[in-house]
Amino acid sequence: MSLTLTNVTKSYRGKSALDRVSLDLQTGLIYGLFGRNGAGKTTLLNVIADRLKADSGMMLVDGKRLEDCGSLQRRIALVDGTWPYPAYATVRRCLRLAQTLYGDFDWAFADRMLNAFGIESTRRFSSLSLGQRQEVKATLALSLPADYVLLDESTNGVDAAGRKLIYRFILEAYEQRERAILISTHIISEIEGLINQAYVLDQGRLVSSFDLEGLPGMGYGLIGRPEQIDPYLRSRGSRVLSRQKLGQMIQVGVAGDLPSDLPQGVLSQALDLQTYCIYLTEGGQL
Repeated sequence: MSLTLTNVTKSYRGKSALDRVSLDLQTGLIYGLFGRNGAGKTTLLNVIADRLKADSGMMLVDGKRLEDCGSLQRRIALVDGTWPYPAYATVRRCLRLAQTLYGDFDWAFADRMLNAFGIESTRRFSSLSLGQRQEVKATLALSLPADYVLLDESTNGVDAAGRKLIYRFILEAYEQRERAILISTHIISEIEGLINQAYVLDQGRLVSSFDLEGLPGMGYGLIGRPEQIDPYLRSRGSRVLSRQKLGQMIQVGVAGDLPSDLPQGVLSQALDLQTYCIYLTEGGQL
């Protein structure tokens, strides 16, 4: 099963939020969606969930246009900063309302999650802290029968212990039932071991998509003096992803495998996922 976007665009008041974005979500995989603030991540997720209409482009679910078949929308669940259920209802009442919309619900899994978070289902949603509300939202998303689960900053406001539990339950849900899970987050380092594939947005454009297994050979960092690094990179025809000045030295991110013939005095560093995403988005804060 797959959900495919092709050349999707979306603008607000003449300003482009998504610029010909194409991606493919296959069930059985966990994806990461990364980018700086304002890169278009939330807009993209809302388009996928059919909460926003794209200006142009196409979205297919198993080869069928989403807008041509309303029942397909039940296969996509987006959990973000909004909460479409009554805030003064109990947690269990909110979950039951979700069940009526999606037609099914894994109550045993939901109860295990709530117990692990220490949240009583008889609590009113409005009485919960920000972190607890996020934990309830994660519980809802992972207990639905949706084939495509979209999590937009689902750990925002959650403490470290709670985030660890959410990640554990994401893996459990993924193993129990084949689905595609797309996680948008700024805490990239925490989910590097969780995802199979990454998408990186910058200023509304998809600037990179890659399998995490290939990350070690996709780039590296160098630190040294400009007169050492610049001629060396020019001689190799290297593609520089990012460049920052550090006093009398520079730090550059470079695409490709780490070479073995670095100039003396130049330090190298392997890239982790977070550093690579920062390089791809011109050194901004993710």
